[in-house]
Amino acid sequence: MIDSRVFKNILFSILYWISVSIFFVITRYGALRFDLDLENNAGILPDDIFSSVFFGLLAGIFLGLYESYESVIYKERRSFSFVLVTKTLIYVFIFWVVTFIQVTVENNSLSSGVAFILTPDGIISLLNFAVYSLLFHLVRLMNRSMGPGILTEYLMGKYFIPREEDRIFLFIDLKSSTTIAEKIGHKTYSSLLQDCFENLTKPIIKHKGQVYQYVGDEVVITWKTNEGIKELNCLGFFFSFLEELEKKRRYFMDKYQVFPEFKAGMSSGMVTVAEVGELKSEISFHGDVLNTASRLQGLCNDHGKKMLISEFLYEELGNTDLFDIQFIGDLQLKGKERKVKIYWVDQR
Repeated sequence: MIDSRVFKNILFSILYWISVSIFFVITRYGALRFDLDLENNAGILPDDIFSSVFFGLLAGIFLGLYESYESVIYKERRSFSFVLVTKTLIYVFIFWVVTFIQVTVENNSLSSGVAFILTPDGIISLLNFAVYSLLFHLVRLMNRSMGPGILTEYLMGKYFIPREEDRIFLFIDLKSSTTIAEKIGHKTYSSLLQDCFENLTKPIIKHKGQVYQYVGDEVVITWKTNEGIKELNCLGFFFSFLEELEKKRRYFMDKYQVFPEFKAGMSSGMVTVAEVGELKSEISFHGDVLNTASRLQGLCNDHGKKMLISEFLYEELGNTDLFDIQFIGDLQLKGKERKVKIYWVDQR
């Protein structure tokens, strides 16, 4: 069964390529009729629109599937320029395949598909397709850099004026980071962090989280509270992340002679969200929830636990049969006026 991430990728790809195909037809006044008789082409006809929609649908499905499963192709981390060139070549090939299929179907002739690519209009179409591909990659790169959904929020100006949201925040930190950095060297240590945080991808997608920040060897994950509580996504995420790391224990030991272990603190409550900055803008969260989660993460070593949560989150969780949650006590957290009830969490 196709998962929601792949479905969204394919849907976005289909909508994008149908839109640019129709735009191309409009700007070319029906030049995509594929009848190879452009001189007698009188304006935009219904079959022009049908052709553009058909092409966009085929291209969207092909390219959406490719984007969803590109990790099968890129086994290792690659620079954006390398990926861009490689993708462009792949996209050109897919463009030719889709065009060949469409022209062949419409003209019921295999030779017509090859012939169209060699015509001036075929070359113009290819150049236009390359430009549209560049824009497609740019949007996806920005979406990847900001995090899923953030680009849309920027474009809509959702947080241009500060607003309040009920959210969960999870602070994850590498244990004994200073000792590890001194042991393997700072450059190798940075590579270790890259490898560790690569393993966040699957758990984030599975448990519908959102990366808020990377700060050194720490990463902050957030959910809207209803999403985080649903199916206990906020708890399941952290242990899924640990499982992903465990699968690669041998890899980490062979490459770094150390296995990374992480600790986590989590809390929930109301925060203020706002778009801040001019030269470099970002969506920023402010509130006591973040301070509490950060303090709890710092107390994990003191209590010998992997994850600590606050009473505010505990009261939201409901049925927690899949996890072992035990009360530690009322603790005075730094910067807090009153004591907070703290719980530790582990898998059953």
